[in-house]
Amino acid sequence: MTELVSPLSLTLYGADNEIKRTVTRSIIPWGILERAIDIQEQLENIKLGPDGTPVKIDRGQIQLLTDFVVFVFDDTATRDEIKRGASIGDVIALYNQIFKMVGQIMPKNPTPALTPTQNLRKVRQGKRQR
Repeated sequence: MTELVSPLSLTLYGADNEIKRTVTRSIIPWGILERAIDIQEQLENIKLGPDGTPVKIDRGQIQLLTDFVVFVFDDTATRDEIKRGASIGDVIALYNQIFKMVGQIMPKNPTPALTPTQNLRKVRQGKRQR
């Protein structure tokens, strides 16, 4: 079986913006998929600006994403290292890579939510009750 996406990696930079180290995962463990599915809805409203940086993200989502990155790399990078040394663009690229994988393996329910213009009569089977 082939991998659906390339290995995961994140570059950590030092105070002088020089590369300090790169953490990688050559395989994508099943638990990452499971955890990504668990947090998918909480992160789905993140919007990116033209430069790729988040423009609609709250503190809780940032913390959730940081914890997720620590989990992805099996604690080889600490929360503090990620907060101090990971670029925003690299974290968002990692997020996008993982959620692209999630979408390939387990797409969200394709049935659209009911809206005020769609009502239950349109989705019921059988005769319409009055």
